[in-house]
Amino acid sequence: MLSNKNLITKIMNQQIHNQFAKEYLDELLSPLGSVKKSQKLQSKVLEVDTWFEPSPLSPDIPLGTLEKMVSGTSPFEPDRNPKEYLEELLSPLGSVRKSQKIQSEVLEVDIWFEPSLSSLSPDISLGILGKMVSGISLFDAYQNPIDENDIGSYILKSLIAYSDFVEETDQKEDNSPLLEPPSLWILAPTCSSRIIEAAGAKESESENWTGGIYFLSPIFRTALVIIHQLPIVEETLWLRVLGRGNVQRQAVEELVDLPDNNPYKENLLEILSNWHKNLEMKDNKTIEEQEIFMNLSPAYLKQREE
Repeated sequence: MLSNKNLITKIMNQQIHNQFAKEYLDELLSPLGSVKKSQKLQSKVLEVDTWFEPSPLSPDIPLGTLEKMVSGTSPFEPDRNPKEYLEELLSPLGSVRKSQKIQSEVLEVDIWFEPSLSSLSPDISLGILGKMVSGISLFDAYQNPIDENDIGSYILKSLIAYSDFVEETDQKEDNSPLLEPPSLWILAPTCSSRIIEAAGAKESESENWTGGIYFLSPIFRTALVIIHQLPIVEETLWLRVLGRGNVQRQAVEELVDLPDNNPYKENLLEILSNWHKNLEMKDNKTIEEQEIFMNLSPAYLKQREE
């Protein structure tokens, strides 16, 4: 378990990484459409018919009762309110609350991107990232490996974003072309195979996607982009810059070596250089910050030359 000091350091490092990722993705994607940074998702008040919490000392529901419940031969009247039915069945075993409201917290995605009508086809120059943004695309960038708690948060964000999209679409009165519901892309350096398997995420068999990208069930419209598993090819360069350690260092060196006429190179070098300057002025750098500082040095030196 992390100490309070280590937890605070981890949170601060994540905030620094998020800020850089937002500026970096904004620079790449803004020529293709609308980019909203730190986009809040609407909070939803949902309701479940019955919320049951078992008493620590409560016995199991008798098997005969469960059999009757499943077979429809329960002694309760068939036209009774289901909430009352469940309350009477479960109240001897613990606490029962009917019509329990569930208030979701206000969630946020790092980037909410909507392509312009002229940019609905993939941007080849952005490689895999260009394929990701052929429709409404949401991005969350993480500095640390994905854990089990993160998966539930991703799914909740995706479902709320879908609900927001449907509400907004229903309110439109113009005849503008309908876009597909938003897709959520989680960018993280690493993730254990155990968590990927537990999430039911799988790599696509389509040739359009490379290894290292794991799609959850289609209903969730969510994918895990495990940056350190991406092949080291030009198509993945823009994503590998958001990695860590050797993966990030190599990607920064590749970016520096791009032809000078590359449309993204100059502005991205400036963003990387500014991040390097901010870290340089910071006292008592963490190990992670020192690592990033060194990884960004080639971009800083190249930008100074120009």
